[in-house]
Amino acid sequence: MNITLAGFGLNRPDLLGTTGVVVDGDRIVMALQGSSDQIAYLDRSYNILKYKNIPDVKDIHGIVLDGPDLICVSTANNLIFKDNCELYSCQTSFDAFGSDIEHINDICWANGRLIASKFGPRRRNGLRNGCVYDVKTGEVLFDGLNQPHSVSFCEGNVYVVDSLTGSVIEFREGSAFGPKPVLKVDGYARGFCMTDRFMLIGSSRRRTISRKNNLANSEILLSGGESQHPVQRPGIHVYDRQTRHAIFVDVAEISDEIYQIIALD
Repeated sequence: MNITLAGFGLNRPDLLGTTGVVVDGDRIVMALQGSSDQIAYLDRSYNILKYKNIPDVKDIHGIVLDGPDLICVSTANNLIFKDNCELYSCQTSFDAFGSDIEHINDICWANGRLIASKFGPRRRNGLRNGCVYDVKTGEVLFDGLNQPHSVSFCEGNVYVVDSLTGSVIEFREGSAFGPKPVLKVDGYARGFCMTDRFMLIGSSRRRTISRKNNLANSEILLSGGESQHPVQRPGIHVYDRQTRHAIFVDVAEISDEIYQIIALD
């Protein structure tokens, strides 16, 4: 079933799309892009209940709940906040490529801790030193990632999608083996969801021009073979954890980019 922005009651010319989304009982809470209204609240039939604007905060991406409160990542501000109260922030600065050095983008709860993913500065080879870290303490759980997104906590493990390489990274605190790649997909990987049986990974068309600053993107996709072509078909890789088979759901007629995947009961 294709539920477009119009199906969500969001058929407005000022909307570019959505990023973070979370289910709150009988409501769905969604972060909006390109709109003066930054948060939309919908019912389970996708009818708009209300909009919310948060002053002085830009480019909201990942969102989670803390009881009745909403915690949001402001990627443009490199800020994580809860009801306008700052929880964590990094200085917003740009490198020689015009890229945001920190680029905090997603958050999740893991064993009672709030953890986040961010790109981090470039290493000598030009790639980013992205990491997953504890928001409250600043402790880095693991790093060395290339444009990490979609940090998640499932079955006692932390998962993050290393977007530039298309890898799904698994990490269990206390393990002697550290983070390890468990799956790899073609395309610019972003969006992750795991159920009892399936692992779902989003794949977007790679931007050739940065949406933030209109600069050409100088990095290349690191996957091998024909998948090095910079334009990938957008879709969702559905991996059956029992049979170890996968299918690809093409969504090119709906959108060029996937940001987040959630399971709706």
